Amino acid sequence: MTTNALYKYGIIQQKIANYLCGMNVGDKLETFEKFSKYFNVGRGTIQTAIKELVSIKALKYNNAGRNGRIISYLNYEKLIEIAGETFIIGVMPLPYSKRYEGLATGIFKTLNNSIGNCNLAFMSGSRNRLKALLSGRYDFIVVSKQTANLFLKENLQVVEAKQLYNHSFIKGHVLASHIDINSIDEIKRIGVDFSSDDQTTLTNITFKDYDVELVPIRYSNLTDSIASKKIDGAIWSADNFSIYNDKIKILKTISPTSSMDETIASILCLQNNQATIKFLNMYLDEKTIKSIQNQVIEGSITANY
Repeated sequence: MTTNALYKYGIIQQKIANYLCGMNVGDKLETFEKFSKYFNVGRGTIQTAIKELVSIKALKYNNAGRNGRIISYLNYEKLIEIAGETFIIGVMPLPYSKRYEGLATGIFKTLNNSIGNCNLAFMSGSRNRLKALLSGRYDFIVVSKQTANLFLKENLQVVEAKQLYNHSFIKGHVLASHIDINSIDEIKRIGVDFSSDDQTTLTNITFKDYDVELVPIRYSNLTDSIASKKIDGAIWSADNFSIYNDKIKILKTISPTSSMDETIASILCLQNNQATIKFLNMYLDEKTIKSIQNQVIEGSITANY
């Protein structure tokens, strides 16, 4: 084979491996003709690529006559490696709390103890993280289950690779205000970071029966804006008690929804990235992540991400 032919063959094998990561034993394997049209290459290239996957024991299938080829075995570890998804990068909220530090440490350690490697980046605003995922900058994002449900309705390109446990994402929310505010009725200007769907949703629910002005402010600037009385208050993370001072107080604890979705961490991927979805499904172990997160929160281990 020429260099160009080898490169083309490798790319096709990579794409087929990614496709197979979304399949299960018992599923029907696409025909060579359909693969050929889908990947816009010759039938012979498809046959050679699949033959190689069989020879390295990444795939087995049985010929079932009119029913086509039925998958009888899949080695997902080999397929993930061939698909080139053993090094992935995820993005999650800024680690401003022990809970987020624990979650980051749990994700980082579990994935780096697998067949692959993972790096984490941090970005405020769930909308910003979604845009970064859709642009291909990252392989997965971490948001709340509440936000994930919204994104899944809006974006057919996005799927949930993994859902974690209650309070994996956040302990809960509070309504913080400056010290001169004594009741929710006194709040007239409420700060909102519209790039955060959780905060926007909870603010709208909390103040739906109140006449308030929604003031756009970055989440990281909310407490300073409350302390300086630029705004009267804002919905804030209950994990951040350490940021409160003599100029800010907790006016009210925001009751969680019945589903607790705002407290649950959800990990989203692009739908066509089947290898990453399988990688996360296989190696993100909830019990291990929860144990690590709790140890970071308690201070018995140091966060490492």
